[in-house]
Amino acid sequence: WMQQQGQQQGQQQQNWQQKGGAQQGWGNQSQGWQQQQQYQQEQLQKQQQQMQAARLQQQQLMEDRRRQMEEATKQKIAEHQAKIAEQKRIQQEMQQKKIEEQRIKMEEMRRKQAETKAVAGTRTALMKLRVANPENFEALKEELAKFLSENLDVCGSQKEAVQADVDKALETASQKVQAIKEQREKAEAARQEMARKKQEAIDKAKALCVELVQLTEVAEEAAKEFAEMATGFSQKPGLDNEDKVNRAAQPIEEAKTEAVNKIKACQEFLKGKAAELRSLPSAQVTPKKLAEAKKEGEDEAKEEGEKEEEAKKEAEPTQQLLQKIQIRIGAARSATDKEALSFKLAIQTALKKAAAMDEKKRIQAVFSKYDKDKDKLLNKREITVFTQREYNFTIPEEDFKAILGVLAPDGAKGVKAD
Repeated sequence: WMQQQGQQQGQQQQNWQQKGGAQQGWGNQSQGWQQQQQYQQEQLQKQQQQMQAARLQQQQLMEDRRRQMEEATKQKIAEHQAKIAEQKRIQQEMQQKKIEEQRIKMEEMRRKQAETKAVAGTRTALMKLRVANPENFEALKEELAKFLSENLDVCGSQKEAVQADVDKALETASQKVQAIKEQREKAEAARQEMARKKQEAIDKAKALCVELVQLTEVAEEAAKEFAEMATGFSQKPGLDNEDKVNRAAQPIEEAKTEAVNKIKACQEFLKGKAAELRSLPSAQVTPKKLAEAKKEGEDEAKEEGEKEEEAKKEAEPTQQLLQKIQIRIGAARSATDKEALSFKLAIQTALKKAAAMDEKKRIQAVFSKYDKDKDKLLNKREITVFTQREYNFTIPEEDFKAILGVLAPDGAKGVKAD
């Protein structure tokens, strides 16, 4: 607005200058100047009035705007307060509703928990019925009935299903208990039958064990007889040829064969009757418990009685006795095999010795044949005849001297037979 007023004053001054230029003379300028000042004052007053009016108008506008803003602010505050109050009311309603929902939910939860607990308790009682037996079935039924009287109504929506499960479980348990009774009766009958068969098997095994003891004693006696005969074989005189050696060895060979066969019979008996012999009972070994006796005679009587009892126990057919018999059979077999090997070596030695004696006799006979002068020496002429007739060979003179130098040292007249 001020800029607009300045432009108007500039335009008026320019108009005045143009008017003043059109007048002539200095006198006219003074009058024009006064008119100009008056005009400017009027314009200034008019401008001040306009400015005052504009200021008042602006103040009025600002006051109106302030009042509008205050009213708008008050309205906003009122609206905000109303909104807060509405929100608070809504929150309170929601909180109250939530509390009510939580209360209903908690009541429902407690009801469901009680229902679940009652159902779980029923299931636990039914689980016990699954392992019922004739001894505890009635007690479990009473326990279940008591639990149901206190908790069945609490099962709520599951009451009918629980009752159906209970009825089914009771029926199943009753059938199971009855089956157990029947099974026990059958098992008892089977046990008695098994005990009877076991006793029969034990009696048969004991009889076989006694028979095996007898066979073992016979085999041990045969093995002992063979060992005694084989031991004396090498000490027999007159075994100077193969025929005598074979004739002397014949009864020992027969004794060896008999011992081996009897031991083999024991082993085959063990092998063939192994299944039956497994039924032998084990020996009931108990530690000795003797009280101190006041008199020496009583102690001796007790010790004698214990020895007799132990001897009876050792003779009783048991697994321990069978093991001892097996050891005895094995020992007899080992001893017989060892003695048979020694006997075989003794026969071989005797045969070699007899063969050597036969060869010595043959050599002695040939030596005597060519020892014409019977001086027990073969001289040069007798050796020459021997080589020519026996080997169709004549020893050269130079070789003959070397042979005599070795076989007839110290100037001997000939070679000795040995």
